[in-house]
Amino acid sequence: MSRHMLTRPDRHLTVTWLGAVILAVGLAACSAGTGDEAASPSAEPAPAVASPGAPAGADTNPFLAGAPAADPDMQSVHAADALRASDPDGAAALDVISEVGASLWVGDWFDPAAAQALVHDYATAAHAAGRTGVVTIYAIPARDCGSFSDGGLTPEEYRAGLLRQATAALADAGASVYLDAGNSAWIDAPTMADRLRQAGIEDARGFATNVSNFRTTSDERAYGDQLAALLGTHYVVDTSRNGLGPLGDGPLDWCNPAGRALGEKPAAVDDGSALDAYLYVKVPGESDGECDRGDPAAGQFWPEYAIGLVERAGG
Repeated sequence: MSRHMLTRPDRHLTVTWLGAVILAVGLAACSAGTGDEAASPSAEPAPAVASPGAPAGADTNPFLAGAPAADPDMQSVHAADALRASDPDGAAALDVISEVGASLWVGDWFDPAAAQALVHDYATAAHAAGRTGVVTIYAIPARDCGSFSDGGLTPEEYRAGLLRQATAALADAGASVYLDAGNSAWIDAPTMADRLRQAGIEDARGFATNVSNFRTTSDERAYGDQLAALLGTHYVVDTSRNGLGPLGDGPLDWCNPAGRALGEKPAAVDDGSALDAYLYVKVPGESDGECDRGDPAAGQFWPEYAIGLVERAGG
């Protein structure tokens, strides 16, 4: 989010009726530091959810109260409008993304007042519509391990204790928190379980897997079930681009890989498992970065890529 929203969510973020906040926190091994920074795994915050039904702190799936919300100001909306006359088929493909919605990402590119207003307006609209809003907080120190999405706040700005403190503060404010747990091909479940415990998983609703990645839903469910059993928590899966699985395991095969597709549409899961929902955490069509080949900068919406994701999914 912003430094003040992260350090003082009790003062700057009103979430008395927010059902869930997901901190997608990419617990990476690259960000070991000193002191409090070393004690907390380096990870990335991801989505926030405004659930109209469940009371704050309730031990219920927040997505059962309302379907994941669609942000009316998503980049796909504006891109579709720009294409409506010249490429109606492309615009219709982008409409698919806009209609199902994706997480609202908030990071250090907003000042505190702008971040506060953005999240407030989005959460209020989601609540009024009977939907569950999803907000991704993305300002952890050493973000993206210095790769294409590098940046984030300093440890001092993020406040001593980092993820553990942020998780507890957001939970105390009435949010259900999910911490990013990587993906099935990255870090084994026992190691990730230890990292999540260090990051304060006991104050969270659970964890998120496959954030901004392409691993199949079946692989992520197997990994999520194993990790949930170790932790006694729930989880969500990012299905924004995993419809055809990963391209491969090359060093940059995670970075705007060609030929991918949307996965399962955002929806609650109520099947007796530890899985709470499928979500589009990564916004389909937003670039992963330049990828050493001149792709759009990280976070920039790429209409052609987004249209391909929809078309290959049969949308």
